[in-house]
Amino acid sequence: MLQDQEIKNQTEDNTALKEEEDEISLIDLLAVLLKRKWMIIGITLFAAIAVVIVCIISLKLPPEDSFMPNEYTISANMLINDDASSGLSASGRLLPQHQCLV
Repeated sequence: MLQDQEIKNQTEDNTALKEEEDEISLIDLLAVLLKRKWMIIGITLFAAIAVVIVCIISLKLPPEDSFMPNEYTISANMLINDDASSGLSASGRLLPQHQCLV
């Protein structure tokens, strides 16, 4: 009988501990962020400097050797509608697209 009561008390204590462990305090999270602020700033600055260096190297290399070539292709597609069909042919299909390259 005494053992059953002890087991019941331990179970209640464990349940209370688990409920306390499930809670997350925003103040604790803020404290961790403030504690690690120099690491966060350092990693961010390192990444920014690395990106700038990669972009400068990419611009200095010739386009055929660059891993990020500075060449762009612009294209636009236009669908030209006739007044009679208003975009659909007699069979219900879309009219062919005319390609216009700028």
